[in-house]
Amino acid sequence: MAVTATTPGRIYLGAGDLTVATVPVGATLENIVFRLELEQYFPKFNGVLGDVENTGFITRLVPHLVVTFGELIGANLVWAIPGVTLTSGVSSEVISDFIPGCKGTGFDVIWTGTDCDGHTIQITVFRAIATGNLEMEFSDDELTTYTIDFRGTYNPADPTVAPFSIVIDIA
Repeated sequence: MAVTATTPGRIYLGAGDLTVATVPVGATLENIVFRLELEQYFPKFNGVLGDVENTGFITRLVPHLVVTFGELIGANLVWAIPGVTLTSGVSSEVISDFIPGCKGTGFDVIWTGTDCDGHTIQITVFRAIATGNLEMEFSDDELTTYTIDFRGTYNPADPTVAPFSIVIDIA
């Protein structure tokens, strides 16, 4: 593919901005990663050595936004541990009262970046819940960080619409 006159303006560099449930998350580290988990099924036809065009089905499509946080904030930790309560006092934040069972309601996670010409790209993962374990390392010579893998969940009222959007400003 050739470089065109519009190529320099369509290059994205920078971590962008991230909000969860309309709240800016603060400092992030490492790369923010958007990933689509895609599974497909192709029938195995006798006498055919591989997949046959136009016979496949998408059986799973799940969006993820993976974020490494650099600020230890109670509100951010609550996103990582669905089912807990955050109580903010004058001098402390307490995360407690874990309720086992259903994961509950997710949050919209929105990443926004800007290209070299000032156009924006916005990736939204709808009704995202944290997946995986929460792990924090405390050290004398490295910053304490933690990573949350936000996974989009489907709306039970409209289960055929994928729980993500990508909007690229071209104006």
